[in-house]
Amino acid sequence: MNTTLTAIVTDLDGTLLDHNTYSWQPAKTALDQLKEQNIPVIINTSKTYSETLDIVKETKACSIFICENGSSLFVHESFEELNLNLTQNHENQTVDKYKQFIFGKPRSFILDILAHIRKEEKWLFEGFSDWATTRIMEETGLPYDTAQHAANRHASEPIKWFDTDKNLSLFQEKLSKYDLHILKGGRFLHIQGQTDKAKPINALKKAYLLKNNQHNAVNIIALGDSHNDIALLNSADIAICIKSSKGKLLDVQNNHTIHTAEKGPIGWNDAINNLIKNGSI
Repeated sequence: MNTTLTAIVTDLDGTLLDHNTYSWQPAKTALDQLKEQNIPVIINTSKTYSETLDIVKETKACSIFICENGSSLFVHESFEELNLNLTQNHENQTVDKYKQFIFGKPRSFILDILAHIRKEEKWLFEGFSDWATTRIMEETGLPYDTAQHAANRHASEPIKWFDTDKNLSLFQEKLSKYDLHILKGGRFLHIQGQTDKAKPINALKKAYLLKNNQHNAVNIIALGDSHNDIALLNSADIAICIKSSKGKLLDVQNNHTIHTAEKGPIGWNDAINNLIKNGSI
């Protein structure tokens, strides 16, 4: 008999992780309950592979995760039965025991374009590639080792914009000519290819249904707190908007949207526990 597979897809910074301390511990109760029920937790973040892998191990999340705002999908070799058929449209390689699929553009291409635009237009902006590890620490609040991991990117470049709003609009137009765009995160503007957090999840859903005859649907419960989570939240079956540290409500167009009263992992824990109690998970 076919059943529905439920999966939790979550952002990290400001959502599962506290905006200031980066701790996920306040969400431990809900994470433990999901683990007991064999509900996969798929991390979908602006963070890099190295940063995310550490959190996957700590939280015992699923060994499928998405990094750099939908730019890179990593699938552990133990999920080989999924046989994701993305090779025609997406560059791929193996990192450790993970198959990587790049949905956007390689970082080397992005950095070349940014260097070209900065030289040509003289606009004022800086990114991770311009900064030493100590500067990344200052900008993010991360410890040294984690800041090094944050700099090791595959398919995006976080920047800070110091120029005018008018020039930012012109910058966006210029980027689009190279098939790049800006995705606004909690701290930075992320320059990447034409992808978002929803695209890899939709590819995973399609691949899973094609390869698994025990389920006829995949039910996605998505959690996020920032503008870069909106595409994911809009595409989910249930969207959970975590209260932002900036106090702004996300403009999510989803008929099944929950707004938490608490920020970060406390709000995460409350929302998931409530869904478990009312039978939605």
